[in-house]
Amino acid sequence: MEYNKLCSKLADLAIHCQAPKGAKILATIDLKAIPTLDVDDGIWDNAGLTNADLVKCGIRAPLDEKRAKEEGRFLHNKRRSMKAWFQEEWLVVNWALKSADCDALQFQFQIRRTRLVALCAVWQSLLPAGDFVTRWGPSNVELAKVDVKKHQQQRNGDIVDVNPFSAPLKSFLKRMTALHGICLTFDKT
Repeated sequence: MEYNKLCSKLADLAIHCQAPKGAKILATIDLKAIPTLDVDDGIWDNAGLTNADLVKCGIRAPLDEKRAKEEGRFLHNKRRSMKAWFQEEWLVVNWALKSADCDALQFQFQIRRTRLVALCAVWQSLLPAGDFVTRWGPSNVELAKVDVKKHQQQRNGDIVDVNPFSAPLKSFLKRMTALHGICLTFDKT
């Protein structure tokens, strides 16, 4: 077991006065005793790790990076799903608008289309710039006409989208914005 080898190596270094200053010799683990471990056994001691901030940071940094990468993949898939959903909605509402044979239906589909344009404009204002390289549906002219602030409200400093289509995506957009900042931090290191 690798842990036991490292403990033995550290003990040898300590005997020959070559161990780092302040190094604590940890007890090896008996592999046969693992199934019978008790809460009071020495394996649960995290000697030397509780006081060293650099050690904590050194352990936490790769874990944070791994979590950020996992979250990035998750958000990328969510963003792709969001884009696919929006494109499908956009195609359907435009087809329905052209195919509607009564004014009442055309009016309802036009309202739906207007709300989709507003939703796209809000999303575009909240997502990182690179996410809207390809068009999702509405033209740039239609998007420019939308007053994004009219479709958002502030609650406790957070932007809350009042558009009913995007309520489930609020947390997604906040996480994406936070992840974008984390990724920029890791890119600098």
